[in-house]
Amino acid sequence: MLEINGNEDSSLNEKNTDGRAFFRNARSRLTYEQFNQFLSNIKKLNNHQQKREETLKKAQAIFGEANSDLYEEFKVLISKHS
Repeated sequence: MLEINGNEDSSLNEKNTDGRAFFRNARSRLTYEQFNQFLSNIKKLNNHQQKREETLKKAQAIFGEANSDLYEEFKVLISKHS
């Protein structure tokens, strides 16, 4: 998980901003139910209840074909934080 403090560098700021923009975009494009499923999926990953591969598989199913670009962006984001 990323922490922000007074000594942050520009790459940390970039990653944090990218993540925020991604979540704003996902929230605007997914249904309420889909977005909540997605958040639950991430929570399981953060709580070590599932592995990254399973998280990606579930995210792909949640996003579906219509939001495949969101899935690709999520793959990049999740790989930055592993």
